[in-house]
Amino acid sequence: MRKFQFKLQTLLDQRKSKENLLQAQLAELLREESQEKACLRKLQIELKHAWQFFDKLTESGDSSAGAFEICDTWAKALRDDIKVQILTIEAIKKRLDEKRDEVAEAMKQRKLIEALRDRKEIEYIAEQARIEQSTLDEIASLAYARRM
Repeated sequence: MRKFQFKLQTLLDQRKSKENLLQAQLAELLREESQEKACLRKLQIELKHAWQFFDKLTESGDSSAGAFEICDTWAKALRDDIKVQILTIEAIKKRLDEKRDEVAEAMKQRKLIEALRDRKEIEYIAEQARIEQSTLDEIASLAYARRM
């Protein structure tokens, strides 16, 4: 019995490699999102420390107006950085959703070709079994004819 040869194997291989590439890109985006979230947490902690420093200045009571102004400017800059970081994370999330859709579509296309391959392989095996049975029937009828 000859080995099954799927005529669209190169297409299936191409679809698999495309899916793998898209999954790698998705993993890279997830890593990037994780880094940006870590940066956001760092900025939020830094803002918390700025407010704690500001509270210490107000409790001590001997700080100048310039120190309060510097602390306020520092806090405003951190809030602006946090806003930018949040926008960056939202943009990454949008790209992640798009990439997930691309991966899902690539998986769907690959599975479609794999289902076709499986169906063709089952048909091939059934055809080979039919041919083998036909050959065995012919051999049996020839053997019976010789005995007669």
